[in-house]
Amino acid sequence: RMHALSSCLLAAGAVAGFVAAAFRNPGVVPSARCSRGSASTEAVPVRYIIVNGKQIKQRWCQTCRIYRPLRAKHCGYCDR
Repeated sequence: RMHALSSCLLAAGAVAGFVAAAFRNPGVVPSARCSRGSASTEAVPVRYIIVNGKQIKQRWCQTCRIYRPLRAKHCGYCDR
């Protein structure tokens, strides 16, 4: 009986967490605060990160002037 109750509580907590994440604003990554003209001609160093044991190259975003997080895109509506 205790096992069934704890399983139901765990499942309800998982569903509640999923619903909370689905309806929450993910936010935005703040852009760098440096001048646009000076660093645009400089070469940006290549940066790699390890994800699940594999080495992945991070991309540099010319618009935001940061290394773009994985799976990040610009919004076509607000251009952020």
